[in-house]
Amino acid sequence: MIADDIGILHRPRTSSNNYDAVVNHKAPLRARELRDYFDEMWERSTPDSRIRRLYI
Repeated sequence: MIADDIGILHRPRTSSNNYDAVVNHKAPLRARELRDYFDEMWERSTPDSRIRRLYI
């Protein structure tokens, strides 16, 4: 999670037994790196046809 482009809560390894995370309230460089990584992955992704908006 990135807060205000400066704070981060990052859980690098996700497993059912590991809840370790990094929290930093003033890490603008790391927040920018994580945001850029997310944006890149978002742009490369494809929409899942099973999760579509229903216009009713």
